[in-house]
Amino acid sequence: MDWGTRLRVATGVAYCLQHMHQLDPPMALIKLNSSAVYLTDDYAAKLSDLSFSNDIASAETRAMDKPLATPESNVYSLGVLLFEMVTGRLPYSVEHKDSLENWASHYLEVDQPLKEIVDPILVSYQEDQLEQVASLITSCVHPDPQKRPTMKDVSERLREITKITPESAVPKLSPLWWAEIEIASAEAR
Repeated sequence: MDWGTRLRVATGVAYCLQHMHQLDPPMALIKLNSSAVYLTDDYAAKLSDLSFSNDIASAETRAMDKPLATPESNVYSLGVLLFEMVTGRLPYSVEHKDSLENWASHYLEVDQPLKEIVDPILVSYQEDQLEQVASLITSCVHPDPQKRPTMKDVSERLREITKITPESAVPKLSPLWWAEIEIASAEAR
């Protein structure tokens, strides 16, 4: 993906999460990572957390086995996902024997410019946008969850950086999109 497409995906993910966090009660994805992001044929982001429905059915097991997902943990995970999108690095690499999260936190601790590790596949990107995304990543992965921005703040910041509105981030009308809606509504009946 080129730089603009990556930013559209990131913005779409942020808008989806913002919507989920504004529900009453707020919903948070348990496993927010790149495998939870699905793309439509026009690169609009859709989120899925297959463990979500299983964990609702077994709330007691979840409470004992896994920490509960929170909006703050989703903000952190989005920061790691943004880092992955900028660097092109996989979440876990046998070659590096470390998770992206650990690598990212180490990299951010030494405060190096993000442009030094931009995905080499990206032939062009806007340096001012990259600097703004780097600042956003840093705030999203703040060690203190209370000092992280809300997903609404993240969405607004990405909108300022990318100029992508919520309407521009949703899938365009296509036969596949309408088929997915029809299948989902049939399954809900």
